[in-house]
Amino acid sequence: MNTFSKHERLSHERLIARTFSEGKSIKRFPFILIYSEAKLRVDVPAQVMMSVGKRRFKKAVDRNRIKRLMREAWRLNKSSFLEPIAKQNKQMSIILLYVGNKIVTFEETESKIKELALRFEKEIEPNDPKHEEIKQEN
Repeated sequence: MNTFSKHERLSHERLIARTFSEGKSIKRFPFILIYSEAKLRVDVPAQVMMSVGKRRFKKAVDRNRIKRLMREAWRLNKSSFLEPIAKQNKQMSIILLYVGNKIVTFEETESKIKELALRFEKEIEPNDPKHEEIKQEN
């Protein structure tokens, strides 16, 4: 399960464009997670794309370093993202953007990805009717 295979990578242009235009986002500086429910061509709960802006990091080695850190943090923590999706029998496209100005350490990257996973799980879980009734009564 701790792999990041080709099937798990988001590469279809129309799907990427639809995720950017229709997707919901979760922000946890220096990352933005954009996700959208999608019908994927392969049988995986989610496909993921990682991106680092060229405007912020002119040198490709810096962009590649950050993407490498992001992929490794994703690989180690992807079950936190995929389990809630699989429970609901859905498929999603996910885009992970780096919007910081400096290169972060792996520890910082992994902790922020874990925080994103917790917020992502809370956002996609279906609303419990009992919980909604309690909210409305108060």
